[in-house]
Amino acid sequence: YPTISTPTMKILTVVALCIGAPSISGFNSSPLSSLSSRRPTLAASSLVTVAQTSSPDVVVISPPGGIGEIASVEAARLGGSVKWFVVSAPSLSSSSTGIALTSETLSAIEKAGGSIELAGANADSLLVNSDDGNSAASAVSTWCRGTKSILCTYDGAEEEKRRADLEKSADERGGSEDQMIRSSIRVAAREAVGVAGAGVSKIAILSAEEEMGDEEGTEQKGKGFLGGLFGGNAVEIPDTMSEAMKGTTAVVRHGELFGAPESSPESSPFMGGPRREPILREMYTMRSIRIDPTISLSGSVIAGGSKTNRVAVGAVASRLGMEKIEVPKKSGIDVSLSSFAGTE
Repeated sequence: YPTISTPTMKILTVVALCIGAPSISGFNSSPLSSLSSRRPTLAASSLVTVAQTSSPDVVVISPPGGIGEIASVEAARLGGSVKWFVVSAPSLSSSSTGIALTSETLSAIEKAGGSIELAGANADSLLVNSDDGNSAASAVSTWCRGTKSILCTYDGAEEEKRRADLEKSADERGGSEDQMIRSSIRVAAREAVGVAGAGVSKIAILSAEEEMGDEEGTEQKGKGFLGGLFGGNAVEIPDTMSEAMKGTTAVVRHGELFGAPESSPESSPFMGGPRREPILREMYTMRSIRIDPTISLSGSVIAGGSKTNRVAVGAVASRLGMEKIEVPKKSGIDVSLSSFAGTE
């Protein structure tokens, strides 16, 4: 596969996949969010057809940036072979194709023997039947085959919708790209689970009260919209992440999210840049965490109303994916993570 060389890193690979004929662009290297020119950048290569890649330790399926990026990078820092599949809004232009990481991160990944491969698809290419020439579903199965862990999150879907809206006129805005991305992530998760290795670990990152009760009303509305959009060619969409993944090994829930991945300019410690009296961002001052069962003995949702650092969620998720944290796979866990002031 194409190898990206940087002054401090030679083993990271970026894979761009295409399905069928070269003219099909439903499954390709995805534009990733908020690249910073001050950092070494892993740029995506031109499209290449890949019949099958080596089995990864962890597959991460998510929108660009957010918890998905943090978990992917952290798993690689732990020495894992990581494949990050990025689901983007269908209307976004392919203006940037890479992820920017610091030299320190690249060195840490190299020292640990880790690697990251990136690929992605526009959301709409995952929502048509697999026998359609524009479907990316079969390519997802090929790319994820044999993985030991699958980690999925919706974090970043709303940001993708906002970016998509920037490309539209005022009259065109107000679409449901975030809903489409969430549905596509569940479809991709189902494809990945179907070709995963025996005993695969399945981790879902969800908000505090997400997918806990009866989702039928909301999901049926979503299915009705997508069915109208794609006609009779729409793929069957799982209602929940648990259904898509055929049951989860671990569910990690979060409150209101703050913090940013390394590639984002907002990951800088100082708000507004260096000042005489610097203001540190919350992601650096609120690093203490608390992990609780999602449902308390009184029946209330623990993380409801709390705040959670994305960096902490990504760290926990990556360790679950790399099986650094032991979880009973038959019974699984459902926990909530909250962040508090402190550095430990």
